[in-house]
Amino acid sequence: MKRKQLWKVLGTGALAVSLLASPMTGVSALAAEGAQAEGAAADAAKEGGSLKGLNPLQEAKEAVGDKPAVDGYSDTEIPVWGFTHDTTVYSVDVEWGAMTFQYESSTWDPETHTTEEGAGWKVYDSEADEAVVDADGNDVKEHAINEIKVTNHSNAGVWATLTYAAKDGYTDTTGDFSFTKGTEDGDDDALTAKAGDVPAYLTLTTADNNKGENGAGKETVGKAYFMPDGISADNKTNGINKWTTIGTITVGIKTEEPTAAPVGP
Repeated sequence: MKRKQLWKVLGTGALAVSLLASPMTGVSALAAEGAQAEGAAADAAKEGGSLKGLNPLQEAKEAVGDKPAVDGYSDTEIPVWGFTHDTTVYSVDVEWGAMTFQYESSTWDPETHTTEEGAGWKVYDSEADEAVVDADGNDVKEHAINEIKVTNHSNAGVWATLTYAAKDGYTDTTGDFSFTKGTEDGDDDALTAKAGDVPAYLTLTTADNNKGENGAGKETVGKAYFMPDGISADNKTNGINKWTTIGTITVGIKTEEPTAAPVGP
C-alpha cells in the first residue's frame, strides 16, 4: 500500500515541509514548516520626487538673459524604473509505502529440527501476512513497502532530507536509508544521495530541463528505501506487539542544499 501527499507552493521564498510517516502503521501527517515570500519587498524601494512652483516663462527668461521670451517652457525629466522577475513554482510529490517490518529473532530449520538465530529485521507484507522474499527465498531490502519516492515538478531544484527517530522504549532500534538514482523511465539524471555529517538526502534537479517535446521539461525522481536496524535485549526477549509504532521517518523538502551544523559556539 502506498500513501501520497501532493503540495504546491507559489512564490520565490524559502520552502520547508516535513512529512511524518509511522514505520509500523503508515499513519502520517504533513507539517508545513512555512513558506517565506521575497521579491519586491526585499528590493530597495525607489524614492519618487516632486517639483513645486515652476514658472515656465521665468525659467525661459533666466535661460536667455534679459531677452524677452514669448514661448518660454521648462522640461522636467522623471526616471522610470523597472526589472524582470520569473516566478518560482514549487510542486513536489512525496509517496511512501506502509513501512511495516518484522523482527525475526530465530528461525526453525525443518531438516535439522533445530532453532537458529534469525536474520533480524525484514520487510513485511501485511496483506500477504509474510516477509518479502525473492524467487530464491532471499530477503528483499528494496520494495514498494519500504520505499519513499520524491518527484520534483518545480522549475527549481529541491533537496529531500530523510531522518529516522525511534519512539521511547525502542531507542536501541536505529534505521538506515539506501538510495536509487535516476527517474522512473531510466533517465540518468544527476540525482545524488548523501548521508553522514548531514541528514541523508536526495538531490532532485529542476523539471525545467527542456527534454520533452515543444520545449517541455520532465519531472525528476528520487527514491530511498528504509530498513530498521538493531533491537534491545528486552524487546527481543519479550517481543513487540503487532502492530506497534517503533519510530517515525521525517521527509523534509528544502530549497537549499543541506549542510553540516557548525561545531562549537
